[in-house]
Amino acid sequence: MSMIMQRISAVVRHARRGTLLQRLKTEYRQRLKKFRCNHWEYYKRHKSHVDVTIAKDVMMRLYTDDVLSHLIYCKGHEYNERQFLSRYLKTGDVFIDVGANSGLYSLLASSIVGREGRVFAFEPSPVPFTRLKENAQLHGKKNIECFDTALSDREDKMELNISCEGHSAWDTFASGTRSGQTGTREVLSTTLDQFISGKNLLDKITMIKIDVEGWETHVLTGGIKSLIRPEAPLLQIEFTDLVSMPAGYTCRKLYAQVVELGYQLCVYDIKTGQLHLDPPRKEYPNLNLYAVKNLEQANRRLLEKL
Repeated sequence: MSMIMQRISAVVRHARRGTLLQRLKTEYRQRLKKFRCNHWEYYKRHKSHVDVTIAKDVMMRLYTDDVLSHLIYCKGHEYNERQFLSRYLKTGDVFIDVGANSGLYSLLASSIVGREGRVFAFEPSPVPFTRLKENAQLHGKKNIECFDTALSDREDKMELNISCEGHSAWDTFASGTRSGQTGTREVLSTTLDQFISGKNLLDKITMIKIDVEGWETHVLTGGIKSLIRPEAPLLQIEFTDLVSMPAGYTCRKLYAQVVELGYQLCVYDIKTGQLHLDPPRKEYPNLNLYAVKNLEQANRRLLEKL
């Protein structure tokens, strides 16, 4: 009985504060996460994969031996970033996914840009690349081109550090991995400038997502000619000290590099659907920032879908 009275008291308290709706939403999300995590444990015991809806009319195959798949299914991995993508991209746009893994962003972008648009997905790690191609083929995404080439600051052969089983999302060219290293794999690399030139994409790209486990600064260096231009695309870049330091640089240095390219760095406010300037921080535990050439123009574009 005391539990019931406590619940009633809590409801009354939130109602008086005007926070009841927010509290109910929070409880619903918590219960949903618990429900989905229980489902995931069942899938792990009985299935190698499961096909799920990740957005309206967008399906993705998740793999039960994969930590990132677990995060997508149970934790709503990078929900705010996915909402940004859905609001910023339009039919006919060109999107480049650098560090595509098994295809979360590529599948979402493919559905938005449609037949008139194009998605180029780069994933040099062998297991996620196979799954990226499988996802693109299974769900009929003919506008996605998949490349097992790495993007870096030079055209070369490189050693990719492979993480322990299930942690392929953290494979890296940096000196160590966050989840243990089981070996290396030789992969080919090219530069963003070379790719853009070869595909005749200069000033035609709408957005580039860069999530390459500490190799972000090298990707940017290889794209200077394309990214320095006023018409350069919006960038989504991962800032994480834990992975940048083993690669030999700080996130503050990465921030300065992006600014030198003529960008302003911003955070996305999902409540307002707008970008806001984000000054340099002392630390970057784990954050995706958006680099824009024209903040006012980018925010106008975001409002068009609200």
